[in-house]
Amino acid sequence: MPNLTDWRRDQLLEPQTEEDEIRLRAYELYEQRGRQPGRALEDWLIAEREIKALHGWVPPLIGAA
Repeated sequence: MPNLTDWRRDQLLEPQTEEDEIRLRAYELYEQRGRQPGRALEDWLIAEREIKALHGWVPPLIGAA
């Protein structure tokens, strides 16, 4: 039987919104780079693009009405 700490960690790591998914993916990217600081925005933008693509979100064309 999992202990309370395991349950809480699972609940905290289970994304509830698209923003949660992006946040978790950005953190994964940070960890994959060896936790080097200074690239949080880059990690966020990469994660945002990946998650939106995963869900089939397509950005509108520039200038489209």
